[in-house]
Amino acid sequence: MDNYEQNLKQRLPINSIKMIKNPDINKTNFKIEQANEVIKEANISTKDFKYIVLSAQKYEIQAQNSILKILEEPPKNIVFIIITNLKTALLPTVLSRLPVVYDKTKQNKTNIKQNIHRMDIQQIYSFLEKNRRATKEQAKEVITNSLFEIKSDLMYQTNSLLDIFEKSLKLLELNSRPINILTLFCLSLFMEKKSASI
Repeated sequence: MDNYEQNLKQRLPINSIKMIKNPDINKTNFKIEQANEVIKEANISTKDFKYIVLSAQKYEIQAQNSILKILEEPPKNIVFIIITNLKTALLPTVLSRLPVVYDKTKQNKTNIKQNIHRMDIQQIYSFLEKNRRATKEQAKEVITNSLFEIKSDLMYQTNSLLDIFEKSLKLLELNSRPINILTLFCLSLFMEKKSASI
């Protein structure tokens, strides 16, 4: 989503954009506080167009309901843009008030493939810190890439290793936080490596 935000900032006049999202970097949901900020910002009159950009992975129902009226009847010169990864993150009543645009342009994929099974604990910490905001898809990519990387390393071919991969992928499907699963995955691989080399 950061790519979409950057893209908008490049395409629109810099002084005409007001980006509204949860200020807590550990939270990706759009709350009632952000909805109130949207309403307040929209009611500040302007001669020129002002683009109010809402950005989140999840939008709380109460927050969405509170902005319905202003989305339906926006003040003069106000344009709303809502960014989300999933159309289902928005209520049908919100979707009905806005045109839906799918951005299918290929995003620059962050390659977070790292040979995790060869890392020491300090490298694991740095890797996790750098990727603390990894998405579910990126976490899956790390785990599956690691499986292929390890495949050629005989030292790691154990049943417990396959259990680590299987458990990590299942937990991601249960919507656990990706960084938590990556942490568990990396530390499990590290412990596996330690026990194999004893």
